[in-house]
Amino acid sequence: MKKIITTLLCLMFIFNFSVTGVFAEEMASGENTSVVVPEDTSAQAETDVTGNTANESSTADNNTEGTETSDTGLTSEDPAKTDPAQEPPEEEAVIEKPARQVIKSLQPGSRKLTVQWTPDPNENARYEIWIARDAEFTKSLVKINRKAPKDLVTKTKLKNGKKYYVKVRTYYKVNGKKYKGRWSKVKSVKVKSTAIFSDTGIEGVPEILTLRKKDDGDLMVLVNKYYTVSKSYRPVDMVKIPAKYGTYGNMSLKRQAFKAYKKMLKAARKENLDFSICSAYRSYSTQSSLFNYYIHTRGYRTAFMLSAYPGRSEHHTGLAIDIITGSNGWSLDTSFAETREGKWVTENCAKYGFIIRYPEGKEYITGYQYEPWHLRYVGKKTAKKIMEEVITLEEYLNKTP
Repeated sequence: MKKIITTLLCLMFIFNFSVTGVFAEEMASGENTSVVVPEDTSAQAETDVTGNTANESSTADNNTEGTETSDTGLTSEDPAKTDPAQEPPEEEAVIEKPARQVIKSLQPGSRKLTVQWTPDPNENARYEIWIARDAEFTKSLVKINRKAPKDLVTKTKLKNGKKYYVKVRTYYKVNGKKYKGRWSKVKSVKVKSTAIFSDTGIEGVPEILTLRKKDDGDLMVLVNKYYTVSKSYRPVDMVKIPAKYGTYGNMSLKRQAFKAYKKMLKAARKENLDFSICSAYRSYSTQSSLFNYYIHTRGYRTAFMLSAYPGRSEHHTGLAIDIITGSNGWSLDTSFAETREGKWVTENCAKYGFIIRYPEGKEYITGYQYEPWHLRYVGKKTAKKIMEEVITLEEYLNKTP
């Protein structure tokens, strides 16, 4: 039996040796020969021609994942595996610097100064306003920042009788970077010792320039501390305001103004906003009672800024209304401007013929504090011009004090 096994092993050795020799000869002669190598199922790892074991070769294959070999034999990286740090950075959008700023007006008041500049249409626009006691901007320097769409600022607590210098510039703030424009030309003005309309006592009421005794239907009728109406003045074409539109009954308004108000309110309610009229037409006697109330509770000086002397109130024309909203607790104060209703009214009232009659920063012209709740009907065309140019009715009619 042992002889048979030995003989078989010898024959197998001879056969393998012969095959190997034939394969080597064919390779040397350049002939193509396909050889099927049976899969190795043995437990031991074979050693490849480079001297690495099969396990080591597998590791090498894994390490080359993500690369490919070109026809020239060079390897190139898989784009998906490229290091982001090696990629060229994206080009940033070119941001042009703002144009040189221009100061439109400087209006002094008692211990205050209102600065108005040219608004920039860029949504990223911001403004720097410098106010100082000298042209070098070193003495008592005050730096103020405002964001568009603001185009004016009032600085208070200044010294009466002193000269102040002002300059303004625009800058854009984009992705944390500032792009600054050039400063405006420096302008100066002297702060007045007394405000135009502020005084104490009844003698502080300015002299009457005109006195209207009859309503002639003019929508542009001007009533303020200089332009007045008589005690017997009665506006015509008045209508009663239904209770659902106001905070109480027995209010009235000119027909054209009330019709426009209803359209404005309807549009606001479509956007889930709501407000009500709390004051409309006031007679001479009603205004007199209100003015005296302010005098007794707030004093003369405050009364002249918060209320009108009888015969000098816009409410006497039947074209003015005060509106309030529940968004600020139905308060008649400047917080109305910060409510959704207040912002909507400021942006849309001109579409219906109304203006904010006493705008912020224009106290030196109107004689009254900022009242975002006080609307005056002037018609669509006039309202559009006044609101877009941020001016007062006095400026529109060229009848400033």
